[in-house]
Amino acid sequence: WEGEQTAGLRNPRQITVTVHGKANKQQSTPVTLSNLYTVCSEAEKLDELVKFLQTHKDSKIMIFFLTCAHVDYFGRLLPLLPQLEGLKIQGLHGKM
Repeated sequence: WEGEQTAGLRNPRQITVTVHGKANKQQSTPVTLSNLYTVCSEAEKLDELVKFLQTHKDSKIMIFFLTCAHVDYFGRLLPLLPQLEGLKIQGLHGKM
């Protein structure tokens, strides 16, 4: 990993996913996986995340944060928001 990719990371990890599809062919990601992103200003990030989670309540979603501290913070904050009441939100990182 290059310098700017590890900025702010103490122990960076690279994750590789390999699955076997039909006809036992190896593929890097599951066919049913959707990878979405949005570009917004810093001030809009939390609001956009909450809107996204609200509109995808029946989906399994994985959100990546820069550090373990971010995971801990948002893992505690998001379940407290009234807009996300009833959603199962769980933080997960390598130090857990």
